[in-house]
Formats: sequence, C-alpha cells, structure tokens
Amino acid sequence: MDRFLHNNTVLRIIALVLAFAVWLGVNASSSANGTGANIGIAQTFPKSIQVLAPANMVVVSQTPSTGAVVVRANPQDLASLPGEMLGVTLVADARGLTAGTHKVQVAALNMPALGSQSYTLQPSVITVTLAQKATRTVGVSIQTTGAPGATYTVGKPTADVTRATVSGAASAVNKVSQVTATVSVQNAKQTVTHIANLTAVDASGNPVPGVTVNPATATVTVPIQAPLQPVMLIPQVIGTPAAGYAVAGVKIQPSTIQASGTFANNGTEPTINIPVDVTGLQATRTLHLSVPLSQGVTQAQPSSVTATVTIEPSLSRTFSLPILVKQLTGQEKVQFTGTKQVQVTVAGPRSIVSGLTAGQLTAYIDASALTNQSHEATVQVLTPAWIQVAELSQNQVPVQVSGKPS
Repeated sequence: MDRFLHNNTVLRIIALVLAFAVWLGVNASSSANGTGANIGIAQTFPKSIQVLAPANMVVVSQTPSTGAVVVRANPQDLASLPGEMLGVTLVADARGLTAGTHKVQVAALNMPALGSQSYTLQPSVITVTLAQKATRTVGVSIQTTGAPGATYTVGKPTADVTRATVSGAASAVNKVSQVTATVSVQNAKQTVTHIANLTAVDASGNPVPGVTVNPATATVTVPIQAPLQPVMLIPQVIGTPAAGYAVAGVKIQPSTIQASGTFANNGTEPTINIPVDVTGLQATRTLHLSVPLSQGVTQAQPSSVTATVTIEPSLSRTFSLPILVKQLTGQEKVQFTGTKQVQVTVAGPRSIVSGLTAGQLTAYIDASALTNQSHEATVQVLTPAWIQVAELSQNQVPVQVSGKPS
C-alpha cells in the first residue's frame, strides 16, 4: 500500500478527481441559490414600454417603444415563470422632465420575487421626446363610401356625436380641421347603423398622426331611400270648426308628389294621408303643411304643401229613409220585426245641405255582421262628402235572421 501511495502518477490522478469534485459542489450550490448572473436558463419576455409623461405634456416619440425582461431561472422554476411575469410592465418615468428629447431609465414594475442578479432589462434606457400638450374641440363630419342598391339613394346621415375633443402636441392639434366618421353603404337597401371610429384629419382630409380623439367612436345612422314614385295626398280632417260652421272642402296643392317608402293604396294609386286641422275655423283658410314622414314614408318631394280649407255656415236637415239590408249572401234571410224606416238628421255646409235629397243618403244594416241568433241590427248611414250624421231616431232595429250557415 505504501508503495502505491508513493507513486506520483497515482497521486496526480487522485488530486485531479478531488479538484473536480470540489468544483461540482461549488457550482451546484451557487446554481441552487440563484446568485450568479450567468447561472440558470435564460427566458425572454417581450413587453411594451409605457412612458409616464407630465400632465401638461404629450409623448411625441419614443425609441424604442418595446423592450424585454430577460430572466435567468433554475430549470425547476421555468414552468411557473410565464404566469408570474404576466403582471409585469415596463415603464419610463418622464414626469419630472420638460419639453424636448431625453434619455429615460426603464424600470420593471410588479416583478416576482427573484434574486437581484436574476433578470436584466433590454433596453435599460430609451429616448423620449416630449412636447407641450394642446386641446381643441372640432366638428364631426360623416362620410359614406360605396353605392347603395340599384335605384336606391342615400339620405342625410346623422351621428350621436356632433363635436369631439382632439388632444396632442400643439403642432399636430393645430393641423386638425375636423373629425370624420366613415361608413360603407355598398349595396344597402335599408337604413345603415354603424359604430364608426373617429379620425382627426387636416383641411385636405388626410389623417393627422399623434392626435387622440375623445370620444373615439360615434354611432352613425345613414338612411337608405327607396326609389321615388308618384303618390296622391289624401286630406284627413281633424278637429271641428267653430260652432255654426262646417267644412265644405279641402284642396291640397299639389295633390300628387314624388315619395319613397311604404304607402297605403287608393285603388291602384299609392296614397299618403296628410292631417288638416280645422279646429275653431270660422272662415276659409290656406294652411302650409309638412308631408308626414311616418308609417313607412322615408322621403317626400316636395316636403311641404298647401291646403285650402273652405269654411261655410252650417245647416241641418232631417230625412226619413228606408233601411236597406246589405251584404246578403243569398243563403240567409233577414226580416225586420219592427220599423223599416229611420229618421236621420244631417249637418254640413249650407251650400251642400240645402240642395241635398233623400236619394243621396242611404240607411242600411250589415247582414254579414248578423247570426241566426241576432235579434237586433245596427243602423248605419252613408252620406256625401262633408256631410255628417247629427242625429238618428234609433241606432238599433229589431230583426229576425234565419238560414245563415254556422
């Protein structure tokens, strides 16, 4: 054994083995403690860099705008590291600086608990240019692109925002002429409603960079109008003239206009009812009326008309009329079990009532509204235009109905 230990070659081999064992122990301890700057596995986490500017300043530029946190971690920590880094942000605090270009230190906020040498920032310094902040209020303009469906037209668009505030560097804000909202109406056949981004533009319509718009969006409504077609205006009298007076006629001028939308029909011609208020009138009047855009009517040309209301002293007369039976199908039988006549008092303009005859009035009952069990029928009266029934001797008459299918 002594001879083995006195062998120089053997002693050198033993010394090398011991030295390597000591080196492994030292490095393993250092790696476990995470204290070495170049120890562990490096992972890079890209982040945008937020510049904190003074309240009266805006950031004109920053170079670069993104950076990264490089973290060195032990292999056993790699699985949890991405989750821990989610809340980390990079900031460059320029709040104490004035207008101009500055070098600003980058800091990482909300870093997880790591050793002081376990992460680095790339870059650690950025270049920031600050400028005095300016604010203006400008109007909102709506622009449409594309063409609606064939024969359809674009109406006047509206938005829920008419003015917006633009802010940024004074040099940029001073270039802003207006704020625009753009909406496509390509192939549209009905009203388009769209939430559009608001963009600050100069006098030539070019976007102005570096400007913030508040609010950032607007809800825009663009009417899409159907083709125009001839439509007849029908006066709809509302109200009553002064006591002792009556309406003798209403003339709309023009009586037919060009309109688009959904209409009622008077025979084969589309119509629009236009209200004519005659309340309290004692003499003929000419009224200026707007064509109502409602109940499906989207456009009218012209949009207003005149209505000449002829007013006369009223006159009343009483007539004795036979009661007719209408709407018989031929199967049922309707018999009057009481009176077959009714006294009707009518009222209206003197020029019409004075020349009225009984043959121009019709009293009747509607057989279609009766059943085999009906014992009474409602009396109705047809009168010429502008004549109204003022009084009826009886509204119901006794009848007997038979043979009507169930």
